[in-house]
Amino acid sequence: MSMALEEPDDNLVSAECQGIPFQYEKPLQSFVEDTKIDYVKTFWGEGLTMRSNGGGC
Repeated sequence: MSMALEEPDDNLVSAECQGIPFQYEKPLQSFVEDTKIDYVKTFWGEGLTMRSNGGGC
């Protein structure tokens, strides 16, 4: 599985989070559609975080 902040690729689906474009592999589309993706910046670093919209652990 991969997600990338890279140049466009025909094998990847493009999306955007808070103005930051990113791409993911097409087989991950159903997972990404049911996921909340946030860009976070903290004292320890910055990057994209993912969590399920369905709740639970």
